Amino acid sequence: MRWAFGEAAVLAKRHNNQIAALAEHLTKKTGCKFKANTILANKLARAVYYMLKNKRAFDVENLVEKNLIKKEQPSVTSEPSSNL
Repeated sequence: MRWAFGEAAVLAKRHNNQIAALAEHLTKKTGCKFKANTILANKLARAVYYMLKNKRAFDVENLVEKNLIKKEQPSVTSEPSSNL
């Protein structure tokens, strides 16, 4: 099964731009192309499990959006207080 999902990850990267962007993000994050492929294969395996469990179709948006959304940190601006 591990090999099959690894191959599915490679093919998904090749044929889907959103998954390719996710793979690129994971490669930059981990620093290793092979580790990123393993993570992507794991995500695909989990997606297949939940598809079968919930009887729903595969949704690329759901797979990608959770991983590529960068949480914006609020900027802290301190204004000098003038209590003179």
